[in-house]
Amino acid sequence: MQILVVYATRKGSTEEIALAIGKELEAGGHQVMVSHLKDVSSLEGYDAAVMGAPVYTGHIDGELRKFVGRNKNGLKTIPVAAFAVGLAPVNPKIGSSAALGEQLKGIVEPANLVAVKVFAGKLDPTTFVYDENHDFPYESTNRGFPGLGHN
Repeated sequence: MQILVVYATRKGSTEEIALAIGKELEAGGHQVMVSHLKDVSSLEGYDAAVMGAPVYTGHIDGELRKFVGRNKNGLKTIPVAAFAVGLAPVNPKIGSSAALGEQLKGIVEPANLVAVKVFAGKLDPTTFVYDENHDFPYESTNRGFPGLGHN
């Protein structure tokens, strides 16, 4: 079986998970292509697809929706698994994994969806800060300001 594993990524976690999925599928005897979804122009020749995207501020990366829009006809004809990567699985204050799963289902419709999974990403403490005004770590976009990290 020829399987396409596509992903969007911002910090690398989603790519790492896509590569791990690809290795597992290859170990199962499948032929696998792992690629950034922007680099895929057609689903022709694939018998199944796995799609993944990161979650930021409670929303799945919009590149996945664009990919589905470009390939909606092909995604109807092959089995599709989808995954999202974020911190919700390890920190319920950030959001619900179940809600992200539902969001993911809505994005990949009308694909022939056979599986949905939300994976925990990784938090790079060098790019995030935590202070008394927030209930969870957040990305510092104010580098260089005292008290906000990355001085």
